[in-house]
Order: sequence, then C-alpha cells, then structure tokens
Amino acid sequence: MSSRSDDSLLEWAVKTAGRDSQYAAPRWSHIKRIFGLGSASAVKLCRRYNQDPDELVGGCRRCEELKWTTYREPREKPADYGA
Repeated sequence: MSSRSDDSLLEWAVKTAGRDSQYAAPRWSHIKRIFGLGSASAVKLCRRYNQDPDELVGGCRRCEELKWTTYREPREKPADYGA
C-alpha cells in the first residue's frame, strides 16, 4: 500500500467531494458538509486545490431519468420543466 501525504489525501477529497451525491450542489456545499466547515472556509479549501467552488457536483442522472417515466409508459415532461 502506497503512503499518501495528508495534503494529497485532502486534495483528493476536495476533488471528489459530492461526486456520488444524489443531489447536485455547488462543490463548496459538499465540502462544507463533509468537513463541517463554514461556507467561507469551504470556498477557500476549494480554491487551495484549484477547484471551482461553484461547480455543480453530484446529481443522480438515473434518478432524473426515472422521474419522467413510470413502469408502464413514459410521461411527457411539463412545458415549464427546466425553466
């Protein structure tokens, strides 16, 4: 097993934060939740590792697909969807 420095582990955590989340949210909000930080500290941590704090991360694409289908037949998306 290779030994990683604390800094490289922290960088990896920041880069992958929220990737498996069911809900899409800005990267800083995933960092805030994971590390128990305030929003300003979470933004600073993102910037320290050259990650865009406002990038939307997460969101289950399969869940989004299922939202518009039933087990029997597909439904149409409402006209105002995504507005």
